[in-house]
Amino acid sequence: MIVAVVWILAATAADLPRADALAHAKQFADAEALYRAIVAEEPESRAARLGLARVVMWQGRYAEAMRLFDAIQPPDADTLEGRATAAYWSGDFRSAARDFRRVLAIDPNREFSRQSLAEIASAARSSQRLTIGATRDDQPFDSVQAEASATVFSDPLTEWSVTTGGQSLDAGRIGEENASFVRIGNVTRFGRMRFAADAGAQRFPDGETGFIGGASVNVKPFTLSIERRAELAAATAIRTHATSTTTSLRWDHEREWLASAELSHRRYFDDNSGWSATAWGVVPLWNNDAWTFWGGLSAAARDTEESRFAITAISSTLDSGAFRYSYRAEYDPYWTPNDLVEGRVVAAIERRWQRGSLKLQADGGYARDRGRAFGPDSGLEPFPSATWPVAFDREWHPFRVGLTTSVELAPSFRLEVGAAHGATVDYRSTSFHASLVRRH
Repeated sequence: MIVAVVWILAATAADLPRADALAHAKQFADAEALYRAIVAEEPESRAARLGLARVVMWQGRYAEAMRLFDAIQPPDADTLEGRATAAYWSGDFRSAARDFRRVLAIDPNREFSRQSLAEIASAARSSQRLTIGATRDDQPFDSVQAEASATVFSDPLTEWSVTTGGQSLDAGRIGEENASFVRIGNVTRFGRMRFAADAGAQRFPDGETGFIGGASVNVKPFTLSIERRAELAAATAIRTHATSTTTSLRWDHEREWLASAELSHRRYFDDNSGWSATAWGVVPLWNNDAWTFWGGLSAAARDTEESRFAITAISSTLDSGAFRYSYRAEYDPYWTPNDLVEGRVVAAIERRWQRGSLKLQADGGYARDRGRAFGPDSGLEPFPSATWPVAFDREWHPFRVGLTTSVELAPSFRLEVGAAHGATVDYRSTSFHASLVRRH
């Protein structure tokens, strides 16, 4: 070890081929040590300084690599291409595109710079998306929705979008109504940070118009967000203009395995509030070039400060001189889980081919919460003079199964289609969606 240290400290430009060989063999730490020793002995060695900047970049230390490339003066095609590559790999497309153009101005035959610039331009292509969908559940509540959006880039890291859509809502005996919205959004990236914001107007089923929108900041792997949205998932929502504002912190992992965890707080338009904590993770249990089988787990906990499960009708039958009461109740105007805890097993199989993919996913498991009933059970009058809620523990087995596919119809068009069916303690639902995406 002592001999090796002395050898490195005594390194000169004659050892440059050895450092290059170490770098080529992907022994980046050893190559870096030798390059640094050469630069210490011969600070003017442009080749050693360039090699050092490259191995630092290949180890993922992009900001440090860019400083090392910048320090090599005067700049040439090699140093500019190295700096552009470090910026590109770090997600700074704006700086990368500028420097790749400078490289091509010096040497138009640089194929890597040309290809990288084309990839950046491709990632920043404008697009349009048309989506239709339908949901049916046994509340009963049926919804058919359509949505159109357009996205443009003012530069490779600044995205603008406009989205508009509408819904036709059928809540059975409660009635039928329509809703619509429009939103304008922006996504901007600065280095490792991603800022997103949107704002718009929601036309509610009861005819009121209100503000919707949100903002988020992402520094991988964390995202902090706040969003105000319409609450239109319950049949009773068509009678009012229910909204909620959710603040959440989410962690995501998207490498060899996939995982996410989120903690959120929700404030409703009527001063009620709730919180939730969710987490899931899946790993590839088996894969080859075309197929991947995923397996994992998910867990969730949810609670709401005040219940919105209320009586909507009471009936009675006369039995041995006493009236037996029956109650009908529903969530009005949104779902309020109470001490809900659930865990699920997740499984998915995915098939990929050159122009598309197909994925079948299923999850199911165990859940419990505090249900809500009403009393009294019986009385001497046809209808009770007073009622009260009764809390009880209940258990069930939720599940969901879904199928999605994505197919490239042409170089600029992609079709995405999906369907899902699931069940909770309160109802079963079936949904369908299809999207046509065009990228210029």
